[in-house]
Amino acid sequence: MTEQKNAWMTSQIVLSSLIVVLSLFTAYISYERSLASSAQLRQNTAGLRELMLGTSAETMANANFQNDLSNYSDAELATDDIQKTKYEVRYSEELQNAIAKNVDDPFSDEYFQTIFAESEQRRAESKTLFDAADGYSKRGNALQQIILITTLGLGFVAWTSVIKNERNMIRMVFIMFAFLTLTYGIYLFTQVPIVQ
Repeated sequence: MTEQKNAWMTSQIVLSSLIVVLSLFTAYISYERSLASSAQLRQNTAGLRELMLGTSAETMANANFQNDLSNYSDAELATDDIQKTKYEVRYSEELQNAIAKNVDDPFSDEYFQTIFAESEQRRAESKTLFDAADGYSKRGNALQQIILITTLGLGFVAWTSVIKNERNMIRMVFIMFAFLTLTYGIYLFTQVPIVQ
């Protein structure tokens, strides 16, 4: 009975089925890996774009703040109303709103939050995109590990097909290793991180 079981396990049908299953599984994992790689590239590119726009917005906000500070100081030092008005008309909308809310402290935290809002928003978005890219990178690395394992399984099957004697012990060992790599590959696939 054991000999029949061993003969069945090392038969060409089992060997062929193992080749097909390992090949299809490896192809599927490779496809998933390429999807993860593409998504990582897209997220990184979008993250870099948002970071660049955030830096540009921060530069503009700094320039606006320096302009507001300069005009506000000049208006405070003005000796007549005409000269003071000349500087006040140059205030940004953010400074005008800040003065309307608190004339004694126009450069409050709220002013800075408003003037740097776009920059902060873009930086936060870039961080979210970079985090997603990192998630796709981890997913891709995990999938690559499975590809290596299933390719090893295909190598065991290839060596098994070279050994013609179906009752050869090495042939049985290689088939067992091929089954183990397939099982382990499937288990690892269930552990691959999903990117939200």
